[in-house]
Amino acid sequence: MMRLVRKCPVPVWVMRPSLGRKLRILALVDPDPDDSVRDGSNDLVLEFATSLARRESAELHVGHAWSLAGEITLRSSPYVGFPGEMVDFMVGTVKAPSCERLDTLMHRHRVADVGTRTRWCRAIRA
Repeated sequence: MMRLVRKCPVPVWVMRPSLGRKLRILALVDPDPDDSVRDGSNDLVLEFATSLARRESAELHVGHAWSLAGEITLRSSPYVGFPGEMVDFMVGTVKAPSCERLDTLMHRHRVADVGTRTRWCRAIRA
């Protein structure tokens, strides 16, 4: 099942009984205002997740993955020679706009009204 979640190009709904605990909902989004199809999918995911969280008094978690392309190579290659502080700075320049796009998306859907917890997932790729 995890392979489906990782590889599927469209939203996937996964549900497991809460066994007497408070229901938790995880909405995974990838905000990009320049991609109307992707942003439309994000809107649908958050619209449904916030609606369900309100109806069920559930805990809503919003996840977003981002990465600095080639970070592993920049950090580990003896041929590239970037100091760690410079790579950290580059990571920060990628993270800041990602945070802003996620904040804008979450604000648009008023997810703060639901008691949302934001979870950042940072994928590192070579």
